[in-house]
Amino acid sequence: MLNRLAALLLLSCLLSNASALAQTAKPPAERVHIQVDVGKVLRAQVPDALFGFNIHYLNFQQELANACGVALPKVVEQLQPLAGAIYRYPGGLVSNHFNWHDAQGPQNERSPQKTVRWQGPTPVSFGVPEFLNFVDQVDGQPWYVLNLRGFAGEAKSQVLAGQNALAPDKELSSAIMAESNAQLAAYIRQQVGHSQPIYYELGNELDRADYEWSHQKYIQRAQDTVAAITKVDPNTKFVAFLRDFPWRYRDKARKGQVSSTERFIKEVLTALPMVNDFSLHYYYDDPGMEHKKTKWIPWRTRQFKQAIKLAKAQRPNADVKVWITEHARGINLTQPKPMKRVALTSNLQAAISTADFLATMVHIPEVQGAALHGLNAGPWQVFDASAEFGDRRPRATLTALTLLRDTRLPNLVASRVQGPKHSGYGGGYDVSAAAFANKGQTELGLWVMNRANRTYSATISLPGWANQQVWVQHNRMHGLVGGTGDGPSGDIQLALEQPRRIAQVNKFGQLKLELPALSISGVSIQRLKEG
Repeated sequence: MLNRLAALLLLSCLLSNASALAQTAKPPAERVHIQVDVGKVLRAQVPDALFGFNIHYLNFQQELANACGVALPKVVEQLQPLAGAIYRYPGGLVSNHFNWHDAQGPQNERSPQKTVRWQGPTPVSFGVPEFLNFVDQVDGQPWYVLNLRGFAGEAKSQVLAGQNALAPDKELSSAIMAESNAQLAAYIRQQVGHSQPIYYELGNELDRADYEWSHQKYIQRAQDTVAAITKVDPNTKFVAFLRDFPWRYRDKARKGQVSSTERFIKEVLTALPMVNDFSLHYYYDDPGMEHKKTKWIPWRTRQFKQAIKLAKAQRPNADVKVWITEHARGINLTQPKPMKRVALTSNLQAAISTADFLATMVHIPEVQGAALHGLNAGPWQVFDASAEFGDRRPRATLTALTLLRDTRLPNLVASRVQGPKHSGYGGGYDVSAAAFANKGQTELGLWVMNRANRTYSATISLPGWANQQVWVQHNRMHGLVGGTGDGPSGDIQLALEQPRRIAQVNKFGQLKLELPALSISGVSIQRLKEG
C-alpha cells in the first residue's frame, strides 16, 4: 500500500513539474536572424545579366511597341536602369517556327507568318532590326534563339528569299536551316559591330513539348548550324538547351521510353565540344500547386546543381556557364482560365517568388544570367497590358527586379538566415536573403524576402562592425498584414526611395531591422566616414 502511494505521489510530482516547465517554456522564436560575413566573398562581380527578360516578339509588338515596331518610350525608360540585362528573342517555342527573313527589311515588304496557334498569319513589325535597336536603347545584351526546325516554304530558294510565307509551316532540312542561320548571324554581326558579344541559343525545348526530338536529331542539327555560323562569325557564343529532369516520350513510336537527364547532357555536350554554355528553364510556385515539391525553389535548385555537376563532368577543363533563359511564377495549367492567370504571374506574390529565385541562383557560381518570362509573353506581363489597368505601367515583378538591381554590390558575400516558418511555404522557410559588399568592405547590400503575411523583427549580425555608426537605407515593397499577396495592386505598399538614416551597430555587432509582411527589401548599409 505504501509503495503504491509513493508511486502515485511521484507521478503527481512529475506531472506537476512537467506542467510548470510547459508554462515557463519560451514560445517559438518570432525573430529573424541574418548572419552576414562581409569578408567572406563567395562570388566576385555578380553579373548584370541576372536581371534579363525573355521576349515574345508577337506579344511585344502588340503590347509594348507602336505600329512600326518601335518600343514605347515608357517601356524603354523603365528598363534602362537594368543595363547589361539579356534580352532573349524572338521568344520560346515561337523561335522554332520564326522566319527571320520576313522579319527584316522594309516593313511593307514583310510577308505575314504564323508562329502561334492562337493567331493567324501576322506581319512581324518588331523584327530583327527593331529588336537590335531596342536592345541598344536599353543598353542590354542581345540573345537570339535559333530556328533549327523550319518555317513556311519548301525549296531552298524560296526560304532564303523569304517567299511563300503563307505556305504551311513545316520542318525543313538541316542544311537549309543551317544556311538560313548563317545568313542571320552575318546580318546581326553587320548590324551590331564586332565589339558586341552575341549569344545564339540552339533551339528551344526541341527535346520535349510537341517536338520530342531524339538526342541525335538535335545534335546533328545543332552541329550543322554551329559549323555554318562559325564560318561567317567565329566570335559568336553558342548555348545548348539542357534539362534537369528525365523526359518520358509520349509519341506512339516511343511511348513510355525515357530520355534520362544524365544521358541527354552527356550526349549533347560530347557531340558539341565547342559549347560550354547551356540553358535551363524553371517555372516555380504556381498558385494552387503549393503541395507540389517540384514547384518549390529549394527542391528544384538541387536538381539544377545535379545537372550542372553532370555538365561539368563532360567539361572538366572548361569554364561551364549556365543561363536560366526562362523563369517565372508558373500559371498552373491544371486550373481554368477564371483563375486570372495574367494577374497572378506578375503580382506581389510573383515578385516575391522571383526575388527569392534570383537570390538562390546568385549563389550558384555557374549561373551567369537569367531571363524573366516574359517581356511580355502570353499570360506573363512585366508591363500591364491587360492584367489590371491596361496602361502599360510596370507590374510588381519589374519593380522587384529594379529594387534588387539598385541594392546589389559587386561581390556576393556569405550570409545565413534563421527564423520562423509561418508562411507554410513548402521550401521550409519564411525569409530568404542574399548579401553583397563593395571591394573595400565598407558597404553592404542586402536582399531580404519575407513570404509570411506578418511583420518580423530582424537582427543583422555584422562581425567586425561592432560599435560602428552606419548609414542605413531600407527600400521595400510589401503587402498587408494578414493578406495573401495575390490581391490587386492597391494592396502593395511601395517605399522605394527612402532617406538614409544614421544607426548604431551595437557592441555585439548587431543591427535591428523590421521586415514588413509579404515583402521584398533592398537594404543598403554603409560605414560612416571618420571625421
